[in-house]
Amino acid sequence: MAQTVCRNFKRPNLTLREPSVQHGPKVISGKPVTLGQGYSTLAWIPEEAGSWALPISHDRITSFESPLSKGAFQLRQACKELKVRPISMWDSEYAVAPFIKLTKGIEADFLMRLRPNRCLWTAPPVYQKKGRPKKHGDKFNLSQSETWMTPIEELEILDPTWGTIEVKRWNGLHFRGHS
Repeated sequence: MAQTVCRNFKRPNLTLREPSVQHGPKVISGKPVTLGQGYSTLAWIPEEAGSWALPISHDRITSFESPLSKGAFQLRQACKELKVRPISMWDSEYAVAPFIKLTKGIEADFLMRLRPNRCLWTAPPVYQKKGRPKKHGDKFNLSQSETWMTPIEELEILDPTWGTIEVKRWNGLHFRGHS
């Protein structure tokens, strides 16, 4: 005969700690923010056509982390397990000097969407032994094509859906704050 044992279990606290201000779809007090939890997801996108994505890492961003530090950590961990060098794609929030510094040394290539008003800089000119050496060269403003130098490489593709797509490549540009 089985004996029944009753124990008084304490109900666990099901609320998450450290809520933070997050962007939300609803406007509250005139701002599109809400209290909640931020998450960072790193996903593997297959090389073949299709819409599948395999989440590799889905982690909560704690109050002592930033989206940049969490994304860099996740990429570093994933690259340790990969046998091939990946191409990592990042939204414009990550296309900043602090993220570039955090991902230095990670064996991955980076493809980042840049905001249209983003400015990049060429390498500084050779030091002339007068005054402080310059940190930046010429300004490259994405929204002002007159600031663009001649691209190193150009590609034009005719897509049936999007029409003519132009791809231009420049080398040696950097964000302000990244050395």
